[in-house]
Amino acid sequence: YCVPDLRPFRNRPLRVRVNAPGYLEALSPDFLPLPKGRTEVAPLRLKPAPRLRVRVLAAENDLPLADARVMVGTANGLPSLIASEESWERQSLVGTNFARTDADGVAWLTVSASSPFHVAASARERVPSEPLACAALPLGEDREVVLRLAKGGRVRVEVRDSSGNPVQGVGI
Repeated sequence: YCVPDLRPFRNRPLRVRVNAPGYLEALSPDFLPLPKGRTEVAPLRLKPAPRLRVRVLAAENDLPLADARVMVGTANGLPSLIASEESWERQSLVGTNFARTDADGVAWLTVSASSPFHVAASARERVPSEPLACAALPLGEDREVVLRLAKGGRVRVEVRDSSGNPVQGVGI
């Protein structure tokens, strides 16, 4: 990949940062601004990120739950994110990694090799799991965790005005 006409800020050294799914982030060494027409090669070697295999099961019978949402991130925002609306995967969620389980109830996620993380899952008509704390994984190591989701219920809400007529467009 070539970045033409790169202009550093105040002649400070430049660094190139590369992110790719399934790999750890790579950062180039510093290099100084180049004269026009000259090219600097910044070879970057990507290392495979550790992978987490998450198996999501129904708590009542240990059967796999297909299409469950699985998310890796920090303990702070994970409970509210995993339990949020169905469109969560279309949002930009900083510091999280997410996937859906396959027919066998399994989702693969890549995780940072340098820091501990939390994993949680949710599925339709199931109670979202509590975030499970996991230690950092060494490079090249995969780990499996199992999350069991209990059956949940539905709540039907009817909103009426003071005269008993239905009210539409009310946020609940």
